[in-house]
Amino acid sequence: MKMNFIALMVLGILAPHAIAAIIAQVLPCGKQGVAGGLGGGTDMQRYTIDNRIYPDAVCNDGTPAVFYFARYTKDADRNKWIIFLQGGGSCETAGLCANRWCSIDTNFGLDKMSSSLTKPSIRANGVLNPRSDNQFGSWNRILVFYCSSDHWSGTGASTVQATVQGKTFSFDLYFRGARIVDAVIDTLRRASNPAKRRGVSDGAITLPDLDQATDVLFAGSSGGGNGARTNGDRIGAKLKATNPSLRYRVAIDAAFGVAPETIDYAHSVPCTTLGVHCSYEETMLSDYNDRDRSFWSAIIEESCLAWHTAHQPGTEWRCADGFHVITNHVTSTFFIHMDEQDSNVGGSYVEQFGTWDMFGQKIEQQLRDLALLNTTAEEGGTLATPGAFGPQCTDHESFTNDSAVYDVRVNGLTYESALWNWWSGAQPQVAIHAFSGAGPAADCPK
Repeated sequence: MKMNFIALMVLGILAPHAIAAIIAQVLPCGKQGVAGGLGGGTDMQRYTIDNRIYPDAVCNDGTPAVFYFARYTKDADRNKWIIFLQGGGSCETAGLCANRWCSIDTNFGLDKMSSSLTKPSIRANGVLNPRSDNQFGSWNRILVFYCSSDHWSGTGASTVQATVQGKTFSFDLYFRGARIVDAVIDTLRRASNPAKRRGVSDGAITLPDLDQATDVLFAGSSGGGNGARTNGDRIGAKLKATNPSLRYRVAIDAAFGVAPETIDYAHSVPCTTLGVHCSYEETMLSDYNDRDRSFWSAIIEESCLAWHTAHQPGTEWRCADGFHVITNHVTSTFFIHMDEQDSNVGGSYVEQFGTWDMFGQKIEQQLRDLALLNTTAEEGGTLATPGAFGPQCTDHESFTNDSAVYDVRVNGLTYESALWNWWSGAQPQVAIHAFSGAGPAADCPK
């Protein structure tokens, strides 16, 4: 592991409600990262969550959560919505969060832990782009800014300690990703939310009422894809409780890596060099107990937890395995986008477990196996066949990447057209590249 002149070490989690100081007051090394930024533009306007109404909807540093919005542009799409969760990694210990804040050994920085640097407006890219050939581009579009470092699952706060340049400091960290999702959804609703009767507006335009929606696509990329997976069913149930005719679906982008249960942990780099995470169960137990339940106070995908408690008590830890959740417990109709040579997810796999060829072969097979979920899933029997798009072009967060959405083709189909076919009921809804060896395929855009 690279060393840095700033040594950061986890010393423990203190009482979760102790009062310390926000991280910005304690760590002067705060630095903006080189990844995860949003391009400047005027397509989508910033909206700041009202913490008087939603006090838990805050970033890691306690600044208020924000989202960006663009109103429908065609009358026929007035009540159609995309709600997208941005990605941007995570941190699972106090030391890693301090590293993240200071952008040490990571491409991310304090701008993924705070809303203090957000732009007043941004450009809309990918499936959010209003371009004329995007069949989703005239919908109401929401991008929820990621600043909670918890894959959109946290509900808690902790006072933690880290040692920086030989001095030990205590500071508060808020992990409220799930609460931010709830606050955004409730802010967009008017009929069922008296606090927002006037709606979301930038002074010139006002969004329609989410309670009147006919169509909602709930989506996310990378860490946001994990958030779409974890929150998808419960947000769908929440919206349908007052709008039972709502057409609601989930799109999970860049969050469908190699199934952890199939990985040879005993010969992995962490096991052979550090003697940790030497089995699937050990790894998932650590994620479930130390990260999800302790550090983040994360919500656990509800039907996964209920199923394992009822049918396999003692195996609730499997709900920390995102692949297991997707392939067994997401009951909303869903779509998967996963590049067979994803530069980020694949890079992490190759660094610890295998080769690029192994990664590509496994991703291709997993995408093809989605067609069998109705018979293989623990909650199978009534599941809709997922849509899927699996190129081999090394793209990571593709949902908001114009080239990945409109230029990359698999069997003549773009990401946008495959997603639209899946949404509208047209065919084909699945396009998976036949893996052709490590690296980008020959037919990827140059």
